[in-house]
Amino acid sequence: RSAPDPNQLPTPAAALDGPLGRWLDGYHATRDAVVALRARIHLAPDPDVVPPALEAADGRTLTVRGPAIGGRLQAAGFQDTLGIVVFAQLWLAAFVVWLGTRSLPVSIAAALAGLSTQTGMLAAMAYLEVPLSAALLPALLLGGASASIAAGRACRAIDAKTPLFATGLLVVSACQGVAGLALVASSIPLWTQIGTVAAVGAVLASGTGLFVAPGLAQLLRRSPKEAA
Repeated sequence: RSAPDPNQLPTPAAALDGPLGRWLDGYHATRDAVVALRARIHLAPDPDVVPPALEAADGRTLTVRGPAIGGRLQAAGFQDTLGIVVFAQLWLAAFVVWLGTRSLPVSIAAALAGLSTQTGMLAAMAYLEVPLSAALLPALLLGGASASIAAGRACRAIDAKTPLFATGLLVVSACQGVAGLALVASSIPLWTQIGTVAAVGAVLASGTGLFVAPGLAQLLRRSPKEAA
């Protein structure tokens, strides 16, 4: 209805120039003279439910987009890729340590130190009831990498029979821990989870790299006769 005369119907052009047109603009998009209509769907509260692919009458597959859909699809495939990503990170860390030390036992010990640190981080997350998600993967990988670097430096110092100046490693771990605690104090739940994982990883990485890895390297160097 028109504002001057409620009994007079507006023309289609006048209707599209008003609020109705702006409302319709939110549901259609034009690209290369092709008009596409948008539709919104309501998702179930269960985050594990991913909407199925929709197929139009002409056989075309309708793509469902949005941050909620992306998050659910990412969570659905996260468990399948977690092991591959962690294994690749540990292999790269061992390779980098081997380039610096040219010692296979040291590189293996560095990878085991990273794996032990990440296992401890996962155990702490389970105890603190922090759910594992793709957003926490960088903090998890950072903890493993820090442990591998600390392990390589500690084992290298023992092999060279030189004093180990752990000040730099401890300062780096302290900086990571302080940054993690700063995020823990945030009111955003995701930031709190990331900060918790980062702080736990900083503590475990220093201890595992400096104290556990040298013993693992010495154990890997022992010959079968010495072990017997």
